[in-house]
Amino acid sequence: MSATRPEAWEVWWVRWWHEDAHAPEDDPSKQRFALCLGDLSGLGKPDRFVFCKISSEDHAFPRVEMDPAFPGFDQTGLKEKSYVYVRDVKEMESADAIWWAGTIDLGHVEAVRRVVRDAMLR
Repeated sequence: MSATRPEAWEVWWVRWWHEDAHAPEDDPSKQRFALCLGDLSGLGKPDRFVFCKISSEDHAFPRVEMDPAFPGFDQTGLKEKSYVYVRDVKEMESADAIWWAGTIDLGHVEAVRRVVRDAMLR
């Protein structure tokens, strides 16, 4: 846990920037939970991170369910059943990571990896 710099498999409360027509003109961002997949320092971007969206809304997209009944859910910082959407990914600056919420357990890490791998093969 870093609490100041996002690391892979940590859940953060972030400023999620919208690039679509649904964004309000006065503030094109929304604060929400997101899962850090890792940093981009290997690509020469030391202060950039990859996050995927976490939502309490269930859509038919490739996703990983985070249920309060699952072991390790209490470590995530999430308050209700949520879904990690691996196709809704954004590159973000560390300044957009507002506060650290928690981490996901190894079982969920493997589930996210599997869904990412499957989505890439399509």
